[in-house]
Amino acid sequence: NLKATDDEIRLDYERKNLSFLFDRSITDYEPFSVLREVFVGRQYDWLPVANRDVVDVGSFLGETAIFFALKGARHVYGFEIDKKACELAERNIVTNGLEEKITIINEAVGDWGEFSSFLSSKGIKDASLKIDCDGCEYGLLLDRKAGDMDAFSAVQMEYHEGYLNLERKLKELGYHVRHSIPNN
Repeated sequence: NLKATDDEIRLDYERKNLSFLFDRSITDYEPFSVLREVFVGRQYDWLPVANRDVVDVGSFLGETAIFFALKGARHVYGFEIDKKACELAERNIVTNGLEEKITIINEAVGDWGEFSSFLSSKGIKDASLKIDCDGCEYGLLLDRKAGDMDAFSAVQMEYHEGYLNLERKLKELGYHVRHSIPNN
């Protein structure tokens, strides 16, 4: 069940009524398609989140953070660089009653030293990492060295300009890599 107005989409997900506010001026994406990918297409179903912390790089409207919280994440730390999207994500999280389980941070994850300090300060380990940041995945991952990613036991990402370097780096860091077929 989906109901849409000019600035809100309501949907039922696993017996919970969810509401997502959006602002068409901040995105080229159709908000309905983003929600459909997450809640109907369930593209993040395989990422292990139950009883784990999750770091969500590219939180957009909070849709993936909310999905992870509903799937049993201990806590979700979402990073969103766009201020308006960040504000909407925070409103969506409160509207859906998940403010105790989700923290949205209006920052880019560009400097690994600062990011690593953040992870340490929160005691994040054996966590899951989701990356959908429209190209920042390369700068975030390609310079990582052994030990840099120890906080994460699982990573799921969307890539935008090819995956071979990312795949090589993840394997070098000890991750098993599998691919899914692009939706478009």
